[in-house]
Amino acid sequence: MVDDNGNDTYSTVKVLSQTSGSSISIFPNPATDHITVSFGVSGVSGSPGTGGLEGPLSIRLMNVTGQVLLQESVAQPAGQTITLSVAGYPAGSYLVQVAAAGEVKKSGIVLIVK
Repeated sequence: MVDDNGNDTYSTVKVLSQTSGSSISIFPNPATDHITVSFGVSGVSGSPGTGGLEGPLSIRLMNVTGQVLLQESVAQPAGQTITLSVAGYPAGSYLVQVAAAGEVKKSGIVLIVK
């Protein structure tokens, strides 16, 4: 870049490392009798870690009006797979939400079919 005096200046180059983020999967979709929430393990720059999945998480199944129908807590989610029964719910669209410390980590629409 050239400034007002005609001098060349350059910006400092910084190298940033980004975590691969939390790895949360919700499946199958559509579901008939159960849904599975899988918490992967991810790390930074090749080193193992939990990708922000430390501590207790809450999994909620909600209807379209926002009413919580099912809630499950997971103390140490990293690397775990949780199966939730949805067999007792009628066919339709539902919201699955995974939250920790008041922050939503993942949410998605799940169809339940009969």
